[in-house]
Amino acid sequence: MLTIASMRSNRRDSARQDVGNKIIQLEVKLGALVVDCVVLDWSERGARLLIPDDIELARIVHLVIGDVRKPAWVAWRKRSQIGVEFLSAAPPWEKFRDQARNLL
Repeated sequence: MLTIASMRSNRRDSARQDVGNKIIQLEVKLGALVVDCVVLDWSERGARLLIPDDIELARIVHLVIGDVRKPAWVAWRKRSQIGVEFLSAAPPWEKFRDQARNLL
């Protein structure tokens, strides 16, 4: 029997990976201080993050892992969770993924 969750997961272009609630940094506005956030899951296209409720977000944010900043746009927000989709601009996904593997 199909559930709503299974139907949603079937529409995804890339599989989500549970990363075990790892902490990374998020630059919420250009030039703003970074805040810690928790990665709930991610794929090659984006991520679901847990952030503080009272944080104001720009439409474009940057995930920061080590010396790599990955730009992403905020696709949705529900209280303290956000969904981001990575922009295809620099740095390339492979460099970001490799840096993230070392951290996560």
